[in-house]
Amino acid sequence: MKASLLRMAEKTSHDLLVERTRAFSKEHEKLVDELLKRGKLPTRIRELYRSMPDYVIQSPSSCVLNARNKAGALSAFYILDVGAEHFTTYLLGTHSKKHYVAHASDRLFLEMIKLTEEQRNIAINLGLGVNEGIRRFKQKWGAVPFLTYEFCECYYGTTRTVSLIKTLEGKL
Repeated sequence: MKASLLRMAEKTSHDLLVERTRAFSKEHEKLVDELLKRGKLPTRIRELYRSMPDYVIQSPSSCVLNARNKAGALSAFYILDVGAEHFTTYLLGTHSKKHYVAHASDRLFLEMIKLTEEQRNIAINLGLGVNEGIRRFKQKWGAVPFLTYEFCECYYGTTRTVSLIKTLEGKL
């Protein structure tokens, strides 16, 4: 981790209250609405964000990291899963333009690292870099892409699906 990045995230601590919780509230939903109104996201990404209230309730290993400004408003949040034995999984996050605090996402990233260390995990799965901005942010913190990603869809009930599944089974 770059020392300058660590200093910046620590400095932001003076402007933010960071909390760990298991709740996804109406305040989180408003922040998701704000994100979805800002830009045109692919349907799958939109649905991923929309599914988070149910996910957090149903997953005992989920963790919500919140960054609140000095007035107590939600400035940013991350959703993680800490259920894996050796790593923490970053699922998604967003920040507010309405209640913006500079480097709130960096501060949450640092908190995610601290949580990972406390859990005695050795890695963080940051998921896909779905666009250049997200890739740059993750790489800034030292992330290294190590798997290629391909997207495909399966249509159940066809012989094509059966042959795809047999092919995949042979590779796993």
